[in-house]
Amino acid sequence: MGHRDTQTEKRLARWQLSVEQTTTDRLTAGDWAELLPFFQATYAIDQAGLEASISNRTHLVRVRERGGGRLVGTTAYGITDVTTGQGERVRVFYAGDVLLRPQLRGSGLVQELAARVVLAEMLRYPLVPHYGFGVALTHYMYLGVIRSFTDAWPRRGTEIPADIRLIMDSVGRKAYPDTWRGPSEPVAVGRRGRERELVIGESMLADPDVRYFVEHNPDYARGTALPFMVKIDAKNLASLSVRSLRKLLGR
Repeated sequence: MGHRDTQTEKRLARWQLSVEQTTTDRLTAGDWAELLPFFQATYAIDQAGLEASISNRTHLVRVRERGGGRLVGTTAYGITDVTTGQGERVRVFYAGDVLLRPQLRGSGLVQELAARVVLAEMLRYPLVPHYGFGVALTHYMYLGVIRSFTDAWPRRGTEIPADIRLIMDSVGRKAYPDTWRGPSEPVAVGRRGRERELVIGESMLADPDVRYFVEHNPDYARGTALPFMVKIDAKNLASLSVRSLRKLLGR
């Protein structure tokens, strides 16, 4: 019952939230003054690093408590077009700077915000393939991606397809212009994961997916992240929906 009670409390908390969105080029000094301490409560990051990271995306979503207006969550995202080696146009959603206060972590809020944006884009461009790009600071983030989606890269035992590498490289250069080294290389993102999530004990390394993350991102504790790509289509959305339903039911 404890697990279900916790999930219920998080969902109830989520219902008392409001969501606001703005383009990152319209953020003011007052906005940055609010964002910096919010991020510094979790990550070791200075204002220059935060501004550079968020400004590499086109939109910032802020989640607030209704009534008092306290900031409880953020995510920044951008959407860009990429042409593959076969001349096919694809649209790529790339997010970053995702942060929720502890009581909302694991609530599914980020997935709901992302789904809202992605589904709107898919309705606008129904004949264009869509992908999602991001970076995993911790093994928890990496496992969440590859175990939520059927088509996601990189993963053990599978080569990243050439077209996926091209898409990742194009978006990675845009999202991390100063530190991007390639689709198969860790990228420095200017902050580290939460301290408790940086500890990987011997028992965790028995999981081959955790070992894959550590082997391909050995400096994760120093603030590097593993790039990943997800195909956004009916099959992948269906696999995510099944997982979300099981979580909702506490199974």
